[in-house]
Amino acid sequence: MAGTGRLAAALILLAWCTAASALSLDSKLRDLRLTTWSPRDGVPTGISTLVQASDGYLWIASTNGLHRFDGLRFEPVEIPRDDRLSSIAIFELFAPSSGGVWIGFSFGGAAFLKDGQATIYTEREGLPPGSVMSFTEDHDGRIWMGGTGGVARLEGSRWLRLGPESGHPNELTDPVMVDSAGTLWSATRKSVRFLPKGETMFREVGAPGDHETGAAGTTALFESRSGAVWWGNGAVVRKVFQNDTPRQRTRSPQRSLLFDRDGAVWVTSEKGEVRRNTRPEGLDPRSANRVESWDSIKPAVAFNIFEDSEGNVWVASERGLLRFSERTVAAVVPPPPVLEAGYAPINAAIVAADRGALWVGGWMFPSFKVQDRPELLPANVGSVSCAIRLDDGSVLLGGPNGFVRFAPGRVDRMKRPEGTGDWDVQAMAKDRAGALWVSIVRNGVFRLKDGAWKAYGGIASLPELTAISMATDAEGRVWFGYTEGRVAVVEGDRARVFAGKDRLPIGNVTAIHARRGRVWAGGDVGLALFDGTRFRAMSSEVEGAFRNITGIIETADGDLWLNAAPGIIHITSAELRLAATEPAHRIRGEIFDAADGVQGTSARIRPLPSAVEGTDGRLWFATGVDIYSLDPTRIHRNLVPPQVSIQALVADGKSYALTEKATLPANPASIRIDYVGISLTMAEKVRYRYKLEGVDKDWQDVRGRQQAFYTNLAPGLHRFHVMASNNDGVWNETGGTLEFRIPPTFFQTGWFIALCVAASGLALWAVIRFRVRQVARQMRTRFNERMAERERIARELHDTLLQGTQGLVYSVQAAANHLPREEPVRAMLEKTIERATAAVSEGRDRIQDLRVPADAGRDLGDALAAVGQELARGLEIDFRTLVEGAPRPLGAATRQEAYQIGREALLNAFRHARAASIEVQLIYEEEGLRVRVRDDGVGVNLDAAQSAGHWGMRGMRERAQKLGAQLDVWSREGAGTGTEIALRVPAAAAYVRRAPRSAWQSIRDLLGAQR
Repeated sequence: MAGTGRLAAALILLAWCTAASALSLDSKLRDLRLTTWSPRDGVPTGISTLVQASDGYLWIASTNGLHRFDGLRFEPVEIPRDDRLSSIAIFELFAPSSGGVWIGFSFGGAAFLKDGQATIYTEREGLPPGSVMSFTEDHDGRIWMGGTGGVARLEGSRWLRLGPESGHPNELTDPVMVDSAGTLWSATRKSVRFLPKGETMFREVGAPGDHETGAAGTTALFESRSGAVWWGNGAVVRKVFQNDTPRQRTRSPQRSLLFDRDGAVWVTSEKGEVRRNTRPEGLDPRSANRVESWDSIKPAVAFNIFEDSEGNVWVASERGLLRFSERTVAAVVPPPPVLEAGYAPINAAIVAADRGALWVGGWMFPSFKVQDRPELLPANVGSVSCAIRLDDGSVLLGGPNGFVRFAPGRVDRMKRPEGTGDWDVQAMAKDRAGALWVSIVRNGVFRLKDGAWKAYGGIASLPELTAISMATDAEGRVWFGYTEGRVAVVEGDRARVFAGKDRLPIGNVTAIHARRGRVWAGGDVGLALFDGTRFRAMSSEVEGAFRNITGIIETADGDLWLNAAPGIIHITSAELRLAATEPAHRIRGEIFDAADGVQGTSARIRPLPSAVEGTDGRLWFATGVDIYSLDPTRIHRNLVPPQVSIQALVADGKSYALTEKATLPANPASIRIDYVGISLTMAEKVRYRYKLEGVDKDWQDVRGRQQAFYTNLAPGLHRFHVMASNNDGVWNETGGTLEFRIPPTFFQTGWFIALCVAASGLALWAVIRFRVRQVARQMRTRFNERMAERERIARELHDTLLQGTQGLVYSVQAAANHLPREEPVRAMLEKTIERATAAVSEGRDRIQDLRVPADAGRDLGDALAAVGQELARGLEIDFRTLVEGAPRPLGAATRQEAYQIGREALLNAFRHARAASIEVQLIYEEEGLRVRVRDDGVGVNLDAAQSAGHWGMRGMRERAQKLGAQLDVWSREGAGTGTEIALRVPAAAAYVRRAPRSAWQSIRDLLGAQR
């Protein structure tokens, strides 16, 4: 992976690649952050040129072929072979605005590579012979080239060469460039020429030749921000033209001369150095300006210099790749004596002093201060393990040998508390009364007042422990942090202790900071805020962000800065307000870590604190590797969102083309989608969000991972969307999208589902039908059992009760016959016999009901005929049954009730009508069912029958009403015309409706008929 160079004063610390080629940086270049890649990181050797294409990749040409770089990985790119090219050794790369990359080959020919397809151009297409050394693009989107054969322009699919007839020699031309006015510029070994937009003849401008400069470097042309066109050759730069308008963003070749977006000019010198001038306005516009006095760095031999879309400057050398970026965090440069003594910042105590200075107290090295330049302290203070700034502006340093106070014009020394030996001073603070509190390792806490030390300040409630950290708030109260999350605060002669259930869930309290009425505590595993009553722990969006906090700074604008295990953490005041109002809120902060040049982590025990705010607002942080400074008002922000693209679609281990709505095989077990978000400033801090519509309910947030995995996706059209953000959280919300289709298997088609539904319905129907039949069989069995039981009961009643009662009636009748007719007792006995006879008759009827099933399981006509035949047996009565119309299925209720009514009518006719003939007529009509029972007997008094309920007349009417039918009775007592009872049942109530026959039933009947 890439190594980030520490741009410190010790030049020997920046050796790179060879023992003799030191990376020498002066004070100007030290303001930039340098990152290097060597062949061990995968960078191709022998880099000749660089370019950034519209896809965001850094394209690299080298002796090892063509590569592209996304900030993390170097990926080889295959150049399609073509017999027309004698060699594919690359001399030049160019990225046009339309996308893709132009490739110029060293031994002739050119290629345009886009979307994996290459278009080859040779002399057959009009390309000048020889090396293709430079490309440029004019304002109309036309491509120009320069090389050993002169200048040419691409017209359609052929190149048009512009030679002497256009005022340009057919000789080596490198480079070619189009400025912001649309003018084409070219440089040869002897001259610089330009072709204004819309004209056809080149013009020549004067330029220093080799004989004037003594240089033999590569020539270059570039336009500055002011619109000036500059020429350079590695030794000198010279202004050759001034446009009327400032430069807009142009696609000029960036090889050995560069004016960056901030106006600084960069060159690769004739000696292979990279040189930089941050004040180009000081260059002489009328003569050659030598570059040998500019800020420099020599990374072996530098060939190419390039600025990407984010403002990073890239340098290609024969042994690797360098990137210069804006630096937010800078390392402290100690004075040479400190370096010689063995500078080890892990043992450095830091404290802010007047005029923005930082004092650094050393344990194993001399103490020094950093202001305009680093210098040693004016007095020898020995080893220092703790330092604080007092209210009067003086600085107090503490260590094993005592205390030293630096005030303007004087240095005072103080002794340690007696009996504390030479143990380190852990923490110091001053209270409202001006007394000094100190914590000494293995000795506890002491208070210095009026020249006398008192253990624990004489406060009995203060824990007799060594405090790890101390701080004084705006009210003059002193706060103490201890192990195991314990905190104490002293106000006057009282102490409040936060322990037990009130202890802080942050581990050992290694940092306390008080400002703006708030008290912050940081520990091994967390951060907490005192709300005036208790401490409340904060939670972070990033797991482990609040580990090992050893320094806390709250700035005037309310932002919070932490020195913690992940690095320097910045939390905005807006985030803190949100966390204060929403306790469950997970704080989002930015982290400055190794990618930003912050190496190492702070000491976990001492010296503390490891973060202080300078008197000029600059922030200082100490780690085990360096001491870093940061100006919170001048944080460089990368406002360019990453370029996002989908790289691969893989199903079950096989890659598929990224075409529109790509089709995958049916039922893939696993799918992988590769994507990338290219931000060359800090690729390692790119974050991603992706979502597969219809599958992912919410956006999936991932850090660094560039693959999405899915398993067992349903068939159909799927749409995948991915977004990316850069190191400063700027999102490319358009992102990249990919649509792909998964065809269904037979088992996933609508036909199969329909068949399954049909089969399920058929199975359900079969189960229901089977169950209905099963229940029907059970009901018939129970019904037959009940009928048999009713028969048995009827038989028992007939053989016992009725026969006995009938015998009793006969006995009483015999006894009555022996009495005279005029005897009153005989009349009473005869009435009793009549009632008994009626009771026996009624009992016989009830027994008959028990014996005959309600529906009889037969046709209604057959059932009534059976009743009549049974009643007519042994009697001289003519009984007939007539049926008119085609019999139709009757509803169960209709059949039962009609049967009961007909049976009751027959019983009445046979027993009471004294008729010679009785007739039952059933008429099946469309309007309904009619049942008639007629006799030729003596008739009946209808009013008496209705009122007394004779012959079951009331029961028949109730049954008819239950059916919704009409019951009519015609008779006249003594008239000899007989009696007729007619029942009319409407068709809707009488008949069973037949469902229309289905096609399946018809087919089944047909097949059955064929068999």
